[in-house]
Amino acid sequence: MKLKCLIAVCIIGIHSLAHADVAAGSLNLGASLGIGLGIGAQSFGSATTVNSSGNTTGVDDKYHSMGKGIKIDVVAAYGLMDNVFADVAIGFNGGIPATQTESKNENAGTTTILKRKFAQLQFNTHFVSVFEAVDLLDVYIGIGPGLLFTFSSLEGEYQQATLGDYEVTVDEKFSPSFVFNAKAGAIYPVSETIALTGEIAFQAFSTQLREYEVEKSNVPVNISVFYPFLSEGASQKYEEDVTDRPAPTKYPGSNFSVKFGIRFSIL
Repeated sequence: MKLKCLIAVCIIGIHSLAHADVAAGSLNLGASLGIGLGIGAQSFGSATTVNSSGNTTGVDDKYHSMGKGIKIDVVAAYGLMDNVFADVAIGFNGGIPATQTESKNENAGTTTILKRKFAQLQFNTHFVSVFEAVDLLDVYIGIGPGLLFTFSSLEGEYQQATLGDYEVTVDEKFSPSFVFNAKAGAIYPVSETIALTGEIAFQAFSTQLREYEVEKSNVPVNISVFYPFLSEGASQKYEEDVTDRPAPTKYPGSNFSVKFGIRFSIL
């Protein structure tokens, strides 16, 4: 009889533990680390190889996505009711690896490198529903909006055997982007206050280049390899539906990501 009571108490305790962080009025803080894989991309140019006879022997087209990279999130989740919570996340996305073209011309003795580096700051929200899968494991799905800020730069390097090396750095300014978020994951408690999480997330958005400014350049104007990024201090603004400036370019950023994290129950 005592053994049966002990088993019953253990079962009740395990079941309560599995649902400790999805109760109404609960508050959880957590963090996660993951990697994003972009869906769709914008052409970034081609890396070409020219031999000593002046013949092109290789072409490698490069594409750039604003959704790829390492993702770090800090999350606060509040239980609206049993098995339903809302969360707010501050996220950082580092576009690793950088998108790069490297063209070599053995006939002219030149190497041209162009690289785009970017990072993003995100503010995302989700409304999440939790379901029991098995004891000690809950699964969840959630959707919500977000706001994203992109910080980007272009770095170019032109190497010529007789003339030397030239460099250019361009600051790219992007408009803020609205994001649609969706996610599905699992919660596995390891104690009454700590749980591990695994998640697959989807984001749909694009981001729009509105201005660039050449921060640094020692490229002579007669070398147009980085045109139009020639003179230091030069800038260009983009605007839709006007005749005196180019239309802005929209870069795709939609992505799937896989994240793993830890969550702490505060209340």
